[in-house]
Amino acid sequence: MFDTNKRYFIYGAGDVAREVLYCLRGEPRNLKIEALMVSDAHVEKGTEIDGIPVISFDDLEDSKDVPIIVAVLEQYRDAICTKLNRAGIQNPILMTFESDLWCEERGKSYALYRQEFEKQPYMLLQDGMGNGKAKTGYCELGMGRKEPLIIYIAKSHMDKPLKEHVKNREWEKEIQVGAALTKLRIADATDCSGDQISEKNRQYCELTALYWIWKNASAEYKYVGLCHYRRRFVLNKEDIGNLLDSGADVVVTNLVVNVPNVLAMYGKNHMLNDWEIMRDGIRKQCCEYLESLAYVEASHYYIPYNMFIMRKDVMDQYCEWLFPILKYCETMCQPREDAYQNRYIGFLGERLMTVYLYHNRETLQIIFSKKHFCE
Repeated sequence: MFDTNKRYFIYGAGDVAREVLYCLRGEPRNLKIEALMVSDAHVEKGTEIDGIPVISFDDLEDSKDVPIIVAVLEQYRDAICTKLNRAGIQNPILMTFESDLWCEERGKSYALYRQEFEKQPYMLLQDGMGNGKAKTGYCELGMGRKEPLIIYIAKSHMDKPLKEHVKNREWEKEIQVGAALTKLRIADATDCSGDQISEKNRQYCELTALYWIWKNASAEYKYVGLCHYRRRFVLNKEDIGNLLDSGADVVVTNLVVNVPNVLAMYGKNHMLNDWEIMRDGIRKQCCEYLESLAYVEASHYYIPYNMFIMRKDVMDQYCEWLFPILKYCETMCQPREDAYQNRYIGFLGERLMTVYLYHNRETLQIIFSKKHFCE
């Protein structure tokens, strides 16, 4: 799709565009980005982002043969594509925030970063992790008996309907999160039975499902996972076989890119005081993780969505570390009226997973998986 001999435009000049720019003009792509484009016809002359000029779309008249990469949030994608189509520009390259292509490109960028700076191998589950074909086929595992793997799909009664048809695979099971907050039932499993924190879902997001899985999921599963109704791991039976054969400890999806760094972007999009409280909680409860926290703060990458597949015993250890820190944050942080910012525990949880896995990188075998965003 990409050609180092060509030049490209990026449509967008916000956070997504900056992150796409960071990845595509760096290793391994090394693309020539001619300019960043915006719809505003009154761009101040000389405006630049990281040395790349920002121009108005109206200035594109003589360069319509140059491939255009659309790098924006999904909510702006369709309007931009319509604008491009009306201008006679067909088939733009869509690298919106949730797109599968952008997820894969982030993986390519992080793979080099992980090898150079973290001194760890990057193994993609869909590539067989460099070990060739799985020796044990998923179909041979007797999945109708004691299942070695289950992935819970977090769903809420507030979820928007999906445009695309998504069929759950045999290793997936839906769990309703925030079930204590409504009488509606949309899944057989709920996070409001047994030992649970379902009523905290507005703050904890999918982490109320993680808490329920930790406390209530059957120990017969070798691997336990969590994903979202709109964000799924891209897995087939061969991938599952590869995972089970590998004996790997953790599977996560490709990391999100933050420019200039993780801490700065958290402060831009959320409340930085929450981060300071989280740091204080780590200092008081597990100060040996402070160095790893500092590394993640200064890095360009974090593991998103609280999505994972882990060996059950590894997940238990992670939860024993995670939830006391989150409880401290919940106790010390101020309540907020904004529904989005009120999800602060879920936001902190994503970064804490990154800290935990980085800190334990020498003892845990961590592999990566493609992710699909369901429209």
